[in-house]
Amino acid sequence: MGIDSRKIFYSVFERPIYFLRSHDGYHCGWCELDAEERWLTLVPSVMTTVSPRRWRYRKEVEVIGQVDRVLTRLGFPKSPEFDRVPARKDPDST
Repeated sequence: MGIDSRKIFYSVFERPIYFLRSHDGYHCGWCELDAEERWLTLVPSVMTTVSPRRWRYRKEVEVIGQVDRVLTRLGFPKSPEFDRVPARKDPDST
């Protein structure tokens, strides 16, 4: 499996997520290849404070696969902040 270095993505929903193996463990995220396909960069989400990681493609990192689906639980997480919401005291509310 390889990464297409020439493809342009117009949204984060189009952009594939790859599963990688390097000398220091497993990684998952968006990836970019330079024009010569020598360096692979793992691109973190802008919502995190994680820095991009970079390896020599096919020498220091291997693409194991592409993420096909993501599972998540539905509903709100249990949080102390939800327990502190005061009840409405409006007599007309139901």
